[in-house]
Amino acid sequence: MFDVLQNTSFIRVKFVLFSLYLVLIFVRICILLIKSCFVGIDAQICEKPSKTS
Repeated sequence: MFDVLQNTSFIRVKFVLFSLYLVLIFVRICILLIKSCFVGIDAQICEKPSKTS
């Protein structure tokens, strides 16, 4: 009975760590997307004056 409880708690810890890992990856992807979006917007703003001039 004690072994079973230990195993379930270990699995729970593993699951929590795995979910945290997934969240970190998701946050990194979001930051990369936001950065690329801002860079794209900056590039568009920078390109427009050079095209008109």
